[in-house]
Amino acid sequence: MDQAKLREIGIGEAITGFYALRTRRKRDYEGKCYLIFEFGDSSGRIAGVYWGDDAVDVYNLLEKTEVVKIQGTTGEYRGKSQIKVNRIRPARPDEFDFQQLLPGPRTSQEDLAEHIQDIIESISNPHLRQLLERIFNDGDFLPTFLSAPAGKLWHGAYIGGLAEHSVNVAAICDNAAGIFDLCHRDLLISGAILHDIGKVEELAGKASLDYTIPGRLIGHIVLGERFVRRVIESIDNFPVKLADEISHMIVSHHGEGTMGSPIEPKTLEASILHYADRLESEANALSHVIDVQLPNGEVFSDWIRPIERHIYLEPYRTGSAEEGDSDA
Repeated sequence: MDQAKLREIGIGEAITGFYALRTRRKRDYEGKCYLIFEFGDSSGRIAGVYWGDDAVDVYNLLEKTEVVKIQGTTGEYRGKSQIKVNRIRPARPDEFDFQQLLPGPRTSQEDLAEHIQDIIESISNPHLRQLLERIFNDGDFLPTFLSAPAGKLWHGAYIGGLAEHSVNVAAICDNAAGIFDLCHRDLLISGAILHDIGKVEELAGKASLDYTIPGRLIGHIVLGERFVRRVIESIDNFPVKLADEISHMIVSHHGEGTMGSPIEPKTLEASILHYADRLESEANALSHVIDVQLPNGEVFSDWIRPIERHIYLEPYRTGSAEEGDSDA
């Protein structure tokens, strides 16, 4: 599938290609129905609009459609790129490659699998090691974990995002465990690699990412704690106290109720995990913003809604850091 990436299409250019249909909505303007879309591929997302007289029929035709073929022209609306769609239809399965419609991992799945095995082998506690081995050495589960995203939009929203996020959080926690003597390192690292495991059930999609029904109704925190508890119950003589501490780390890792955690961190390990999770997810998301918006040539990024601020882009241009060092 050789076609232009959405982020590389300039204003005024014609576009024909296959893209993920992330959203479709009907709107009315002075009694006329029109459609607004959001399209996506591995480079990012872009809005679209369709003003055809058959808008209602097109809307119905695209129900449950994941990938579409579109023809149109890129324009600008309220300062942002938008595709004026002239023609649109559902794509046939043999016309596109799913791998080109979702962002890929920064780290290969093979490397991520090796990192996870290294983490398991570093655990001395026999109960925690058995727990991790039973989960990640399962031939069916590991490939699913390695290909799962960590989020829908904000951080890790790409194939392999969940495993990459979990490995990175474990690395941050490992450093913290070496600083704080009272910290139980094996417990902390186990919690780090398990804390977001419910996202395997929370998010799904081949061409674009969205929440599953259990993901919306229950959420990854509860889904993850349930999953880990089921595995713990299959292990003979797993200590009850240790099981409770693992559960506590999973259910408290968002830190507070307003962020989705049913309880706040009440152990040293749970507190470290919470801040390590927050650090990695925000740094990952900001790195993505910088990568995507740096080519625009602006000094600051667009307004970033999740954090309600602009990001200063200038220091990340090629040569900026070196030039700054030479001036010091």
